[in-house]
Amino acid sequence: GHFGSTNSTTACEQPAGYSLVAPATPDCDDNDSDEFPGQTWYIGVDNDGDGHFGSTNSTTACEQPAGYSLVAPATPDCDDNDSDEFPGQTWYIGVDNDGDGHFGSTNSTTACEQPAGYSLVAPATPDCDDNDSDEFPGQTWYIGVDNDGDGFFGSTNSTTACEQPAGYSLVAPATPDCDDLDPAINPGATEIIDNDVDENCDGTIEYTLGGKEVDLVALKITPNPFDSNITITLPYNGHFNIKLFDLKGRLIYQDNFSSVNSKIDINNFGNLSSGAYLIRIQDKETGVNTMKKLIRE
Repeated sequence: GHFGSTNSTTACEQPAGYSLVAPATPDCDDNDSDEFPGQTWYIGVDNDGDGHFGSTNSTTACEQPAGYSLVAPATPDCDDNDSDEFPGQTWYIGVDNDGDGHFGSTNSTTACEQPAGYSLVAPATPDCDDNDSDEFPGQTWYIGVDNDGDGFFGSTNSTTACEQPAGYSLVAPATPDCDDLDPAINPGATEIIDNDVDENCDGTIEYTLGGKEVDLVALKITPNPFDSNITITLPYNGHFNIKLFDLKGRLIYQDNFSSVNSKIDINNFGNLSSGAYLIRIQDKETGVNTMKKLIRE
């Protein structure tokens, strides 16, 4: 429908289709039916440079502009301002089967838009057993220590590991052995009277009681539980050595006192941690002693 050139002839009469004026010849390529004046050409727009078009531009021209085509290209890019979002992009999400807050595996999906919870980089999967909520990186495990081999623990060791080490448990075992360097001293041992040793770790050193011994057992400690100060009410006046131990047998405090009106006031226990303690009161003259349990609030 567009002329690309003209022909002419000489004749007396006007030949059919001919005119006195040469018609315009705007067709830039009269051998290509796609190129003519007013033809519409299309080009894809890739704003984020990810290789996928998000929109198109068009222009009208006789000749085909560089990069343009007759058909508008597809525009599948869901966000042409984000080079991470394009058709076929791979997204990753961590899987935490046991709910311990650590991933044991990942899932992936392909999508143009970023799905909720997914990321471009696969997250780390450090959980050694994602079907056991007790096993995860940094978990603390405990094992009892029996230094003297008497079958009773005197202390514990701990380690951090994802998998449970052999012999370890999640809960620290009890440590009832009050002297883990002596196999003859443990909660299963038989107490020997009058030897100043607590063989069975019950917190009491046993004696064959005479007059003053019986009297000393009857002493009173108030208040108990206490905050920082205690008063020891004795059955008689004398000179006494006082020692305070924790329940593991460690010496916490010791001092010598002379009772006044059969009483001893101790006013410097305020720095003790809350918990149970054992106090030993010994008559320095006779060597008789007794132990009592104290509770620090």
